[in-house]
Amino acid sequence: RHRAAASSDPADAMDFLKDLHFFRKVPRDLTEATLAGGSLSLISTVIMAYLFVTNTANYLSTSHSTSIVLDRSVDHKLQINFNVTLRHLPCRFASVDVSDAMGMHLLNVTRNVVKHRIDGAGQFLGKVADRAPQIVHGASEKGLAPAPHVHGLSVQLTDHNTFQQVAGGSELVLVNFYAPWCPWSQRLAPVWEETAEQLSKKPYASQVTLAKVDCTSP
Repeated sequence: RHRAAASSDPADAMDFLKDLHFFRKVPRDLTEATLAGGSLSLISTVIMAYLFVTNTANYLSTSHSTSIVLDRSVDHKLQINFNVTLRHLPCRFASVDVSDAMGMHLLNVTRNVVKHRIDGAGQFLGKVADRAPQIVHGASEKGLAPAPHVHGLSVQLTDHNTFQQVAGGSELVLVNFYAPWCPWSQRLAPVWEETAEQLSKKPYASQVTLAKVDCTSP
């Protein structure tokens, strides 16, 4: 009797586990196959097989794409004026290199850089001695040498009365407000005077006046 009771305990445990099965299997004899169900199963199988093959092929394949992006940022340049005297260094060994925080490096910059030979007293030597300008530091408000006065056909306005007289005598008056120390004013000065000269040869020269005002003058 004891053996029969012991052997029935595992069977009871298996039956208890079967009762806990939430998703019970339906016997095949109780299922019915339909044409619509078979067609849907076939279509679903084909779609799943196609998706599996295409996604696997896309995962294993490599592709290359190239795109060009235009950098529209404005690179502002800072003008640096310098005057360095090296008495014991030949000119051929003196060079200027430029580098910035963005990693740009320019070696042996020669644009707008002028070299002159000098003697022990700091005087210019060679052919440049007769035409070399004398550099004076601190001669202007910004530390730059003042621009030479450009003589031309444009009218120099000195006071309010002159401005009113010129403005009332022409139908169109163009005024250049400049500063002698400003590099942009220095670049515009010869162009402004050349424009005034060309304008004087036009038939409408009496109707248009080009003038200029020195903003640093009192």
